[in-house]
Amino acid sequence: MYDRAHHRHTPVAPGGRGGRASPETERLLFLFPTHAGSLQSLSQPDLLPLSILAFQPFTGTSPAAALRAIAAATPADSPLVGPEWGWAAEGDDDPLAWRGVSRGGAGSSAVVDLSLADAAAVAFPPGALVALAPALTSLRLSCCGLAADSPALMADLAACTGLASLALDGNALPALPSSVAALPALASLYAGLNPMKSLGCALEGGAALALTSSLHTLDVAGCQLSSLPDAFTRLGRLTCLLANNNALRTLPAGFGALTALQRLSLHCNELTELPDSIAECSSLAFATLNCNALATLPDLSGLPLARLSLHFNALTALPASLGSSLEALSAFNNALTELPGALVASFPAIVRLSLYNNGLASIPPEVGRLTALVELWLSDNRLATLPPEIGGCTALQRLWLTGNVLTSLPDELGGCGALQELYVDRNPTLSTLPSSLSACTRLRHLFCDPGLVAGLSPELAALAKSGGGGAAPAAAPDK
Repeated sequence: MYDRAHHRHTPVAPGGRGGRASPETERLLFLFPTHAGSLQSLSQPDLLPLSILAFQPFTGTSPAAALRAIAAATPADSPLVGPEWGWAAEGDDDPLAWRGVSRGGAGSSAVVDLSLADAAAVAFPPGALVALAPALTSLRLSCCGLAADSPALMADLAACTGLASLALDGNALPALPSSVAALPALASLYAGLNPMKSLGCALEGGAALALTSSLHTLDVAGCQLSSLPDAFTRLGRLTCLLANNNALRTLPAGFGALTALQRLSLHCNELTELPDSIAECSSLAFATLNCNALATLPDLSGLPLARLSLHFNALTALPASLGSSLEALSAFNNALTELPGALVASFPAIVRLSLYNNGLASIPPEVGRLTALVELWLSDNRLATLPPEIGGCTALQRLWLTGNVLTSLPDELGGCGALQELYVDRNPTLSTLPSSLSACTRLRHLFCDPGLVAGLSPELAALAKSGGGGAAPAAAPDK
């Protein structure tokens, strides 16, 4: 019987209701949970000491009985029923009160939310999930040891027709179960961190039509995907796609059909180009494309982008426009040699611009139009000076110029009245700083080479620090 007080399975001696079987008898017992919670024994002369290896189908309809069956079938050393996890804790006679179980309301016997996340190894007797299915809207099975040998559970998922959120991430699933694609109400699917190489079978065929009309969020990050199937573009209601940390080399040519897509995470893949149709993703506001192998970009000027991450690619140029709504752009660690003035003028609302570790030799005067700019990262380029228009950046608080070839800075820099941090160290040809910096009364940190300190006013000298303050920014944006 299942001893909930001590979270273990106790063998039942033949002919009795309890007691301890002999070592010889223990090898012959094989326990199955049934719909009434009773146990049956079966002679298996070749079994090792008692363990749960298979299940008799659960045929009841009570959600409470189904929860007991899951607890009884789950290995006793699983965190699910261990004292630390406490899912089936001592004294909880009502399974509907167990941790991870949410019922439909006070006094209700319907289970609407079941979370078995991080349970290491969960065992579902066939039919147990079906008994929970009528009211279930959220099922979390993250890090539960699910693998290809979980066919009963995957088949029973099809009965959960009201399921709106399903978490299968952190398991060992080699593919997205086809039963998932048939769930008509599924809005959020989290299937990342599984060794999946393809999504094709789950998104093709008539059964997938249900999924394509309901899914809003799809997480397949950290799998082993090398491509997305063409059928993927049928997910017309998708608003969030997390497919980062895979091995994607291309995107479907018809990717632009995802017109509801607002957030796109594709960082840490192997993309060398983006399809031109991405310009048709007319709702796209957040895109992380960093840590790929992109050499060029298609026209993105018509998109409502607010944040765009392009760092650690192979870009040699940026387009003339990235849209007027851009608030944050990170394009550091590329091979950029020029920053087009038209591009800078195209995003007047930008707050954070990160272009360090490129090959920029100049900054266009249009930078002075960026009156909302708060952070400007220009370290480790080939800049000899800044345009005098920099004084128009009246909201600028942090400016990184470390590791360039600066020979001078414009007096207009003193017009940046909000400036709090200035990094100009590792510029061996910079012999002086403009006296106008004294007008920056909010300046609190000035990183410069030791030779510059002697020429500073007492107020600025008191702020000066030396020794690589901006050499390796500790909090680069949009990582």
